[in-house]
Order: sequence, then structure tokens, then C-alpha cells
Amino acid sequence: MNRPYKKIERDRHLPLIGYTEIEAGKRELARALFVEGESETGRRLLEVLRTYKIVDEAEPRLVFRCEADDRQAMIVIRDGREEISTEIAQGELEDPYACPLAVAKLEAYCEEKAFRLRAKNAPEDIPISEIITRYLDLLDPDNLDKRARELRERQCKELNEASPWNYFRSSKNGGTQVIEYVKNMQLGKLNRNFGHNYRHWRQQRPKKLGGVDEAGNMIESVKDGTIRSHLSVVNRAFAWFLDEYTPPIRLQFDMPPIEDRPDQKICLTWDEVRRVILWCLGYVWIVGEGFATEWRMCGASWRLVPVRLPRKQTEYRLKLIRFILIYFLTGTRFKAILDLGWEPMNKRGWIALASCWIYRNGRKTPRNKTKPREAGPILPLTRRLFVAWHARDEALRRRDGWTRPARDPYFYVVHDGRGNPISRRVMEDLVKEAFAAVEIGTTAHKSKHGGVTTYHEAGFPLHQISFFFGTTEDVVDKSYRVLKRAEQLGFDPDPNAADGALRPELMRLPPPNPERLTFRGLVDPRGWLPKVRCIDPPPKPAPARRGGAKAA
Repeated sequence: MNRPYKKIERDRHLPLIGYTEIEAGKRELARALFVEGESETGRRLLEVLRTYKIVDEAEPRLVFRCEADDRQAMIVIRDGREEISTEIAQGELEDPYACPLAVAKLEAYCEEKAFRLRAKNAPEDIPISEIITRYLDLLDPDNLDKRARELRERQCKELNEASPWNYFRSSKNGGTQVIEYVKNMQLGKLNRNFGHNYRHWRQQRPKKLGGVDEAGNMIESVKDGTIRSHLSVVNRAFAWFLDEYTPPIRLQFDMPPIEDRPDQKICLTWDEVRRVILWCLGYVWIVGEGFATEWRMCGASWRLVPVRLPRKQTEYRLKLIRFILIYFLTGTRFKAILDLGWEPMNKRGWIALASCWIYRNGRKTPRNKTKPREAGPILPLTRRLFVAWHARDEALRRRDGWTRPARDPYFYVVHDGRGNPISRRVMEDLVKEAFAAVEIGTTAHKSKHGGVTTYHEAGFPLHQISFFFGTTEDVVDKSYRVLKRAEQLGFDPDPNAADGALRPELMRLPPPNPERLTFRGLVDPRGWLPKVRCIDPPPKPAPARRGGAKAA
């Protein structure tokens, strides 16, 4: 049955004459009151707003809540029909304002309410530094407020941080430096170039006051990655502000890209990784020349051999060999490498030798949204290397009687010589010492980039490399656009070609068979790997004469 057509009358009600002007005037008045009341207390500011009819609500006040069967008499903050407990018992008090702690909690409540009203009515006048400061206050583990605890738990879960202190320290460092830049800048002055302007300002300032070190060399400016980490704190503070207060304003700016500087290495080559391994084994590197050599009598003849320090002096370096090889061959990140074990675990990753897989997270470890660090297969040649390490660890454990680590009952892949874990600070210091000793001006993370480049030059396509390195193909495409272009052209990139010419000898190699691939076939597929660089040998000693020297 069809319903009869009913004409809908048009709403002819119009707003009051001057309504728009009145609301605009009230908003400008509210902005002026908030700016003038920045030095006032929260209670005084609410009183002024109520006087000028900006707020129609009653004033928050302290009252006694009567005793009941399941509760005692308490001091509460009454705001209209809402009651907020101060968790302070009435006791023998006759006036709730006689308790200084309750008055302080009322003032904090009024200040928060005034800020919430300001976010609703005049968000463009709020200083950026105030939002960052409020966000950092909630991240502080010493803040036991319910909102602060919920925010810390949510942030740590999203960013895969086990301790709120680590996240708070890094956020406080970045937020403090951004506050130094913004000073009194307000949200209304935020534009898309905020991130680029901050990078320009920050990179003009050296890391230390004075601009030069003790040797007179100019101190290096802050890197793009560090600047992006600072701006990410601002983004998270803005996101929290929008979720918590829902202000009628858009807060958005462009993040500056990470640009490769002329003096910055894109990746770590296998030749440099080999140099680090030889340094860990005790071979002496002479700065600016190469590894030192000497003539040594071997049997009845002189032989030129490399200079090597005693094992007792270099034994502390050996743990870096496993670390740098895992980084280079699997692309596992710094902290995840230090947590790897040999057996399946809930809280940290492990290497499954039987299935030829590496699990970069534990079975119950929360996944990072931006960097999930997924599990992935490893090459058979890498598995053979790991099997040799595991067999050596088992032999040493039985011979020396290793005791289980204190934190969990499983041994570590990268350990201190007895299966115990290595702290991140110790490994960072060792990496810096090694790279400085053999003249490598980059970070350990470039080992992952070097591994991707090495796999690609051996013939592996990018989609297969992303599977080996536990990341997505999109991330590999964005981070290694040079390699993506090489796949499209069919030629490996030539760093020496200034005009972009394609050399026939750099034509892409066919994908190798992982089961038959050797270590030399991976790191030196074309046979172009240079020999280990050594200094010019000293003069060869004269051969010893038999029977002694003749008398003159």
C-alpha cells in the first residue's frame, strides 16, 4: 500500500538579527579574556568567564559528601551535578576549604576546566609549548594520575616499548628542543612549513656551544633522522590534544624528508664489514693506510704476515662479530639482535635452525605499528653459519659449565662469552670504537642497508629481499629507490657514471638458487671484491748467513 504524498514544509525560521555578529563578538571577547587571564589562577579565570557570560555553569566548589553504608564522609569537588572525589576523608574538618590539599586539587581541576574551555573557544591562541609540556607531564612515570597511566600504557603498546621510562626520556629530549624553537608561537601560526623551518633552525646550531671542538674542527650538525624524531613527539602531542579536547582547529605540518648528505654513506659495504671483523680478531689497522704487516721467520724463510694483537687484549671485541653479521645477513634491528636466543620464547625472538627461520619478536611481544619486525626465512648459507655458532656455544657450555641468565632460562646468541646478554649501551660503545678504529663514518644500522644492497647485487629481487629482511615491499621500494630503478632498467647502479651511462658488465644477474648459493657468491658475485687493504710492507730482512761472518 502506497503512502499518500505529504509535502514537507520548508523551515522558514531565520536566526535572530545580528546573531552571527553576536557570536563572533563573544568569541573575540573570550579570546581576549583567555589571553589576559594567562597569569590568573584557574578559579579566578572561571569566575571572569562567568561574569562576562562566556560560561553559564556554576562555579566548582568543595563540599562534604555524606557518609553512607559503603563509604565514609569525603571531600569532593562539585561541578553542577557531577562530583569528583579528592580521596580526602572529612575527619574532624568543619570546612572543606580548611584542607590545603583539597584546595590544591580544586585549583588543578579549575585549571584543567579553564584549559578545556579555551581549547573549545580559542584554540588558535594556545601556545604550542603548553601542549607539548602537558603531554610530557602525562608521560612522566612519576605522574600517577589515571589519565596519565592510560596514556602511557597506550603509547608504550603502540610503540612496542617495554618501559615507560625509555619512551619518556626520548620524548622529553625531543620535546624540550622543540620548545626551545617555538618559544611563544601559537597554534594559529602553525603552517605546513613548520617541520622544514625547525630543521633549518636546528641544523644551523651545532651540537655543542661554540661550534668547534677542542681540535678546532666544526661540530657536525644534527641529522635528519634526529630531527624527525623530535617532530614526531610534536605530532603525538597534537594527536593527544585533538583526541582529548576536540578543538575546532586543524593541526598538521609536513615532515621534512631524510636527505643523503654528500659525506654520508648510504650503506655499509661487505669490504667494510670484513674490515670490522678483522679488527675484532685483533688485526691492527693503521689510520689512513690499512692493516699493518711485518716480516716473520717461519721455518727457514721470512714471510710477510699481518700484525695481530694478543687474544687477551681483544677478547672483548669478539661479541661484535656475531652482531654485525646478523645485522648484515638478516636485517634484524639493533635491540632485537641483542635479545635473540636459540629456543622459542614468549618475550624475545629466536633463531629456528630446524626450519631455517628467524623470529624477531617473541610469541607474546606486542608488535610495533610502524616497524613490525616480522619473522622471515634465512639463507641456507646463513643457517650453516648459525649452526656453527650454536655448536660452539654448546661445546663451551658443557666445558665451562655456563649458568643460566638471571632474566630468563635461555641463553643468548650474542653474549658475553658465557651465554649472558649484552646491554645496548655496551654494544653501542663497542660499535663506535670499532667503526672509528677502521675509519667507517656511519652507524650500525647501515649494515642493514648494506645487506639489502649486497643481496640485490647478487641477483635477488626486492620482493624476495623484503621477505628475508622481515619488512614490507613498499618500505623497501621507498628506502631503496636506486635499486628499484636498477630492476626496471636491468642494470645495477654505477656510482662512477656521472652521465648515467649503462655499462654492459653491470647487467643484472639472474636470481641465484638459495640452496646452492655460497658465501662468496653472495658478497662477491662478479669477482670484483678488492683484497684486504694493507700498508706497504717494511724492507725484507737480509737472509741469515750460515757459518757466521768472515773476519775482515
